[in-house]
This record gives sequence, C-alpha cells and structure tokens, in this order.
Amino acid sequence: MAATAASETASQWLFASFESARRNSSAVVAFDLNSLSPVLEIGRKEVFGADVEAAIPPTKLSWLAGHNLLLAAGSHSGPAGMVGEVFMADLRRLSGDGTSVDPWVCIGDRQRAGAATASRRKDGNNCRIECYRNWVFVARDAYVEVWTQVEITSEAGEKKAMRKNWVGNGPSMVTADGEEKAKIVSWAFGGSRMALARVDHRSIEVWDSASGAISGNL
Repeated sequence: MAATAASETASQWLFASFESARRNSSAVVAFDLNSLSPVLEIGRKEVFGADVEAAIPPTKLSWLAGHNLLLAAGSHSGPAGMVGEVFMADLRRLSGDGTSVDPWVCIGDRQRAGAATASRRKDGNNCRIECYRNWVFVARDAYVEVWTQVEITSEAGEKKAMRKNWVGNGPSMVTADGEEKAKIVSWAFGGSRMALARVDHRSIEVWDSASGAISGNL
C-alpha cells in the first residue's frame, strides 16, 4: 500500500508522487491521461539501514510545459532537524514504452555534489534558491550566485550549459569597502530588480539588471 504525496497534470500525463506505507521508499509515477495507465517511474528512492533521508517523497510537483521539465520538492523533519531536496527532471525522452530512467538534473558542480553526498556533508545549509526570468539565484550565507543557461556551440543540435556568475564581488566575505558581509535573510524580485535584506542591517540592497548585467545600487 502507498500514499499519494502530490500530483500535477500536463497535456498528456498525470504525475503523482507516492510513498510506501512503511515510509521507506518513494517514487514519482507518470500516467497516460488517455488510458490512466502508468508509463514511467521517475526517481525511485529507498531507505537503506538508518538513512532516513534517502526516501524523502516529493510533496510538491510543478510542470514547466515550455521546457518539458518536472520540478519536485520535498522535506523531512526529524530529531536531527529539517532536511529537504529539490529536483528537476528532464522528460524530453518520455516515450511511454515503460522504460525506467533517472533523468534528474544536477545544477552546479556535479563532482562537488557527488562528494558532498558521499561524505553526507550538508552543502545546502543556509541556502536560498529562486528562479526569476532567465536566471536561477542561489544565496549562500552572505553572497549570491547567478546561474544562466548558455549555448556552447552554434552548430545544429547545439548544446546548452549552466554558467555561474556572482552578484557584486562574488564569494568574498567582505565588501569592496573592507567590511564583513552579513548573512542574507530575505530577498524579493520585481521588474528588473532584486532586493536583499541582511541580518542586523537596517538598509536594503537593490540590484538592477535592466541592462542585462547585474549592477549594484544601495
């Protein structure tokens, strides 16, 4: 027996997140809307031993129709605190032949992510992530990364990659004036601007990207 944790519909498919009754495994299943038959199982996870974080079920699913991407997010609260995961599944190869694939895409340094997983290091602590327009913003403590999709070849069948830049002077923990940066506690986006609030600061940082480049204004 399994419980449904979340569901989302697309033009051809119904996506549903399931968790087993024993809460030791989870998966996202794609159903054909015409026949209501399962056609694909995405990202099955199972608990091994005491690894309670291994099978966090997605509790929120969102379908990005323009890109054929499925966004899944889930969290778990326990004695050690709260942990969560965000995944993006590329389903452009979804064919309905029942073949089980694992299309989850890692945004960022794949080797670093793999090393962090192997050592059980929580690289996501104190991080915020937000998608706005053509950018993905990631706040890590006191600085902000900006990820943009770029083409790496102009030939037919071009490939695309994610390129990283920084807001301001990058991952440095000090400002251009030599002051230590404070942790980012809140942000908001509107028009071409991003506003940042830092801990113990009464001022708000406003960054404008109207010209296509990130520039700072206080």
